[in-house]
Amino acid sequence: ELHWPLVVLADADRAAVLAVLAEAGDGTAGDLLAAAFDAIPAVVTEDLWRGGHVPVLTRRERAVLVALADTGQRNEIAGRLFVSVNTVKAQLRSVYRKLGVASRDQALARAINLGLLSGPAPR
Repeated sequence: ELHWPLVVLADADRAAVLAVLAEAGDGTAGDLLAAAFDAIPAVVTEDLWRGGHVPVLTRRERAVLVALADTGQRNEIAGRLFVSVNTVKAQLRSVYRKLGVASRDQALARAINLGLLSGPAPR
């Protein structure tokens, strides 16, 4: 059974490895390794690689962040997640602290840049 290793490489380094494997290809193990390596998607884009540390958010913090992208209303987020507004405030403070931001727009922009959220830029 094949186990996929998680290798974090910048896009340019990944391309360089694939180029070396392609040059060494002789119809045997090198080709198999190149095919296997090429099948593993790039986990980290060049922008994310240069962006540095990606904060680890809890499942609840991610849920709050996703809800924040839909609405800026804390009471609506609380209703969606079945928690109190004070809980949402605490979770937002934690998300903002981990992202190193001070506002909703900054949090959403940073989360998109880090790959924590996908979609259009914040309003």
